[in-house]
Amino acid sequence: MYAGRRIRVFSPLYTLPAYFTFVTCYRNIDFDQFFKFKKMKISLTIVTVLVLLFSSCASLTKSQVAAVNQFAQTSSNFSAFPSKIINGVHDLHIRHQLYAANAVPKGEDHVDQIKDVYDFKVKSTGLPEKMDITFRIIDKYAQSLLLLTGDKEITNLDSLSKTFGTGIDSLIKLYNARFPSDELPSGIGGAISALVSKGGEAYIRARQAEYIKEFVPRGDVLIGKMIDNLLDYLQNGIPTPFDTVSVLGLVKEERVFTKRDYLTFVKLVTPTIDNDRDYFQMLSDLDNIELLYRQTIQGAKDLRAAHAALLGVIKEKKTLRETIRELQDYYEAIKSLRATFSKISSN
Repeated sequence: MYAGRRIRVFSPLYTLPAYFTFVTCYRNIDFDQFFKFKKMKISLTIVTVLVLLFSSCASLTKSQVAAVNQFAQTSSNFSAFPSKIINGVHDLHIRHQLYAANAVPKGEDHVDQIKDVYDFKVKSTGLPEKMDITFRIIDKYAQSLLLLTGDKEITNLDSLSKTFGTGIDSLIKLYNARFPSDELPSGIGGAISALVSKGGEAYIRARQAEYIKEFVPRGDVLIGKMIDNLLDYLQNGIPTPFDTVSVLGLVKEERVFTKRDYLTFVKLVTPTIDNDRDYFQMLSDLDNIELLYRQTIQGAKDLRAAHAALLGVIKEKKTLRETIRELQDYYEAIKSLRATFSKISSN
């Protein structure tokens, strides 16, 4: 019955009439008999093509996907900027305290001073838990979005599945467990993790637009909350080993203490040119840390606005031209942040 019928492999390059030919053949073939004689399964390629055909309503243009990808690349390590502010202030404190320690008479008092500096270093290591998780969620969201919108071949699906969805869901679960009164929406990475685990690179690309449309709207709620956390942390107070002060208050304190401790040092010890250069660098670092603080606040606001603009492109079908201002403002803010970041010598 089927001896004279040729079964052709369907290709995404075929035209629409060819598609109807395929549908006609599909209706007339007894697949049980076909599998019995041919001993083969429908290939993943055919499944992918069907997905392509029936999910065209979810399509995004290449420029839209590229815009989301550029946002993801730009945001994938945003937490480095606020982290640099805190770590930079702590490092400066340690540096000028060591000058103060070297201004006391040698002996037990000197050793005690060094121990005090060390105790500060131990107490100031790391970030408050809420901020640590917040920073990790911002970075993980952007990194996941980067993978979803990338055009490179995906080779390690098992590893990617874990990185793609499980990572961000685990962070959200941890956040909700630690801060139940400030609960975040969960399950944002589940669908993407399932997508990656189900198919190869071609399958993922076939569903790319659909999953970007699912991921970005849910991510907008997440990004909004994480930016609120970040701004509250920077503007309203930072827990220190001894108190809670604003970032600007902390920087102002360090300006006073840096001058005081270095002055104490030079009154008792003849400074070398390297000592003076180090003091000069500490003053420069203080200026750049304060500038980085102001730029980070603006950059965080621009990040949220840029993400909302991308949501408009994806969900409300706005053109990139309509949202170019928000995106361009954000990219310019990141350029300024990176320039200032590179000028700070503190770790």
